[in-house]
Amino acid sequence: MPTTATMTSDQQRLETWELRTRPAIVAAAIAPLIGVTTGTAHIGAVGIAIEIVSWLVFLVDLIVHIRLKPGYLRTGIGRFDLAVVVLTSPGT
Repeated sequence: MPTTATMTSDQQRLETWELRTRPAIVAAAIAPLIGVTTGTAHIGAVGIAIEIVSWLVFLVDLIVHIRLKPGYLRTGIGRFDLAVVVLTSPGT
């Protein structure tokens, strides 16, 4: 990890974003699985809301990474993040 003195403003903003949003990303990944493992995956409006909010967390995170890290979608993790957003979009 570069020192703060050598990091650009965008790099610093991205690092701060990642530290602050890590709990939300983990929660967004786990929350939909709770319904699947408990057998309550189709609980109507609540299940749909969880699905949409989880997807929005991934979408916003992808957009922030694209804006703050040039060439992000050319990286392996960038392509993975894009695949997650596309494949988990509500209604698919």
